Amino acid sequence: MKMVSMHSSSTQWLIAVLFSGKLRCIEQLSSLSLEQAMIHSGLPQAEVFPAAGFIRACLHLNPEERSSAADLDAHRWLANVPSC
Repeated sequence: MKMVSMHSSSTQWLIAVLFSGKLRCIEQLSSLSLEQAMIHSGLPQAEVFPAAGFIRACLHLNPEERSSAADLDAHRWLANVPSC
């Protein structure tokens, strides 16, 4: 499994947004798609669709529909993340 490097700007953005609650503070968040919310929050445009795909793969409530750890490890958004 890849160890996420803290030197990745998109990884730093995602961690900062998730832990700051920044996505909760966007007015009318319910009317925004995940991609629109990410753009609004400052994620670089090139990272939006791969990051949104990764998040969606993690968020299925039914475990049988959710991606496995191995599938997530192979996700294209993590393809360029350096391993430790």
